[in-house]
Amino acid sequence: MRFFSKHILKFRLFVLMTSVVAVVSGNAFAAQPDYGTMAAVIRSANYPCAHVQSINTAGSNMWSVECNSGRFKVTRDADGEYSVSKAGSE
Repeated sequence: MRFFSKHILKFRLFVLMTSVVAVVSGNAFAAQPDYGTMAAVIRSANYPCAHVQSINTAGSNMWSVECNSGRFKVTRDADGEYSVSKAGSE
């Protein structure tokens, strides 16, 4: 019986540590969206963007995106929702 409870304790510790690592390792949203996703996000905000030319990280979940039609500031909130504004119009 002692052998069994020792393994349960190790398993519980493993699950706890795995959960802590997953939470501490960073925000799941931190990855930069690809060019196609950024173009779609900008178009969904009613701005023209046929293709993205460059993406520069401007902070955590914030990017400066250059499209064929101009430069945009794209942010993403904790819920994964994007906001787009024309650069220089803030």
